[in-house]
Amino acid sequence: MKRTHDMGGFSLLETLLAMVIIAIMAGVTYPTLQSHSTENLAVAARSVAAALRYAQSESVRQGQVHGVYVDHTSERVYVYRMDTGSPPDPDTTLYHPVDKKLYDFTLGSDVTGGTVIANASAPFTYTGLLGAHNEILFDTERGLPYYDDGTSLYPLINGDITISQETLTTTVRISVITGRVTIL
Repeated sequence: MKRTHDMGGFSLLETLLAMVIIAIMAGVTYPTLQSHSTENLAVAARSVAAALRYAQSESVRQGQVHGVYVDHTSERVYVYRMDTGSPPDPDTTLYHPVDKKLYDFTLGSDVTGGTVIANASAPFTYTGLLGAHNEILFDTERGLPYYDDGTSLYPLINGDITISQETLTTTVRISVITGRVTIL
């Protein structure tokens, strides 16, 4: 009598076929995940740029100083109107012109998951002031960026906000001469 050994398992052909199917699925899925990260980064950069542009335009339109606070540690960004007292303090957070909610958002949760402000310190530096600062103000005549400590006005010398999502980065830049906000 002849005995056959029935060994369970997969043949080489079945294993290769399974590996090919997995490779095809990974090839289709990875670009989708990559484009999702790119889109999250673009949305975050556009949101920060829009906040800066809104504060700038409201300063000129209303004839009252407006500013933006960018906290690189908590990823929080908000637009406010300055109090005219001395020293100046943020008077009130503005409402977004479209959705009528407070113009206050956190990048990692509100706008896009996993997107962060990647500046090692606060994003704004000013002529004559030591260190970096979290807030920027816009003048009422031309919307030029500056800082006011209650005794003096300091012009902006660096206004780069670096935003990152995984290995991708982009920069929102405020021109020190014209105040123009661009996404690099």
